[in-house]
Amino acid sequence: MKSLFALTSILALGMGLPAQVSTTGRTKTVIGNTAMVGKTSSYRFIKANTPFSHFARVTAAVRGASMGTAATIGSIRGRTSIRVSESARASTFSSSVKAEARTSKGSDITKEPHVFAFRLTSKTAVKGKLRVSIGGKGTQSAVASFVVKVGSTVISWKNGMPPVTKEMAVTVGPGGLMISSTSMAKASVSKRGFASISAGASILFEAGAPDTRCKLTPYGRSCATLAGKVKDTPAGSLLELVTTRGLPRALGFTIAGSRKLNLRIPGTRCFLLTDIQLVIGLFHTDSHGAGKHVLLVPRNYKGSFNIQDILIQFGRTTNVSSTNGITVTCK
Repeated sequence: MKSLFALTSILALGMGLPAQVSTTGRTKTVIGNTAMVGKTSSYRFIKANTPFSHFARVTAAVRGASMGTAATIGSIRGRTSIRVSESARASTFSSSVKAEARTSKGSDITKEPHVFAFRLTSKTAVKGKLRVSIGGKGTQSAVASFVVKVGSTVISWKNGMPPVTKEMAVTVGPGGLMISSTSMAKASVSKRGFASISAGASILFEAGAPDTRCKLTPYGRSCATLAGKVKDTPAGSLLELVTTRGLPRALGFTIAGSRKLNLRIPGTRCFLLTDIQLVIGLFHTDSHGAGKHVLLVPRNYKGSFNIQDILIQFGRTTNVSSTNGITVTCK
């Protein structure tokens, strides 16, 4: 083990910010929608190569027909959600009037699929899981299709198929993860009747537990429990530690050393599990004997050391407790 006599410069109390994933969208084609009943029509569109950060929506509607397209981006607590939807509806009460709603590139209602492109980026690499779900439902005389492409992976669906779901492991980094969706929808009736369809693609990215530079290995037993997890940050590896089953409303501190011990603490059934080369930080337990604290191992540190929490409860008598030990190994 690397000597810890200089641990004051090696370990510090700290807070780190997890890597943030940002997502942007862009229309790759004209997002055009047409609705028509007899000689009455409506055409609405979004220009190609239009960027957006939250949503892009367009709807064409006349009495008896409507066509809508929407793309939305949301992010919360490490989860990025992308949703693209197409919906078409057409109806007529006349056997001589045609009604139609469809994706298009102009008021002549020439068929044109809609293509959106999305880019996920992060300053540092973030590993996670990407889930793509595509599905929809509609009536006869209505059609829709979706194709989602993630890198070289293609997921496709069209009406008549059951919903499609695919999960994959991905990494989002500075270079970006590119995702595209291609979709179309159409509802048409040429005599008295009704047709409609609604379809959508849901794309969800959830950051997973990435490989970390430092590993935590619990050892030994004592009166309380110490556990934790590691998050790598630009400043170093952040150890997020949680003490449970400890003395309630007690003062806690962390000791660090290089040699494992197994010495009973006098007057208790608890054990000292490491030599004491440094005392790091202070925290308090709640009424249930639980406490949270963080330590930062600078990014230039390589080696291993042991940590253990010591708890002191003050009152008419002073009680002392300790947790199991954890070996921290950083490469």
